[in-house]
Amino acid sequence: MKKKIPYIIFLIFIILLVFLISKNFTKSGNNSKNINKHTTNQQENIQTDTKKNKDKEINLKYKTIDESYEFTSNFNVLAFGNDIIIYDGKKLIKKNDIFKKIFEIRLDASDFKIKTENEKIYILDKNQKILYKINKNGEVESQVKISENVQNIFPLQNNDIVVSYNTSVGTDGILVYDNDMKQKANINYPNALISTATFEEASNSIYVSTQVTNSAPKIINTIYKYNTKYDAQSVNNYENLVTISMISTSNNKFILDPMKLYILGPKYENIATIEASDSFAYMNIIGDRIYLLD
Repeated sequence: MKKKIPYIIFLIFIILLVFLISKNFTKSGNNSKNINKHTTNQQENIQTDTKKNKDKEINLKYKTIDESYEFTSNFNVLAFGNDIIIYDGKKLIKKNDIFKKIFEIRLDASDFKIKTENEKIYILDKNQKILYKINKNGEVESQVKISENVQNIFPLQNNDIVVSYNTSVGTDGILVYDNDMKQKANINYPNALISTATFEEASNSIYVSTQVTNSAPKIINTIYKYNTKYDAQSVNNYENLVTISMISTSNNKFILDPMKLYILGPKYENIATIEASDSFAYMNIIGDRIYLLD
């Protein structure tokens, strides 16, 4: 028995040594995990803080609305080159492409028409029967008092301004003013309503579209072609046509009806027709593309 005691002591010593070494490895591993976990948490916190800072910057940038406008039936927004024009019958405001105010002028008109052409703004006060011509800097260049019952304005690319009017005897007409707001022509259209007017640069011609009022049950639209002195060059009638808008290019004429877009050739021949899925309300041509609001 005396010989076995040292062996037993030695065996116990080995077991204790293995146990202690194993425990140290486990503790070291746990410490490593804790360090990694702490590092990961720090990275997550940094990412979260960065996101919060970015969100804060965005919120600060878009936190407030610089300006707002009350939308009414008189509220108009028009493109004006790279800028926009805002008019509500009280104030005429011009903003650039980053919405910075360029000018603001006071101009009261409870019932009006507003159009733009060739860096000019035209406002027709239908109640006071005054046509205003305003330049790109917000200055009223000229104005003219009109005696007729004015209805609409059609500024042309040749700087003429066509003003439509109606009478109590079923006769509509147009007044034409030049760039200096001097009257060039006064043309009557018995039994007709003025739809629109446009200028064709290729032929230096003016087109006026009218709706015949005594053709029931037929619907007849008449298009007059004039030279720059407003002498009639041709008259063409179209059945079942109601002209909303008319644009002339060097090769074609585009006539917009509530239900169809008619594309005509130089001799008024019908080249193509595009039908509306519901009802057309607006047309514009930019470059070689046609834009339609259905």
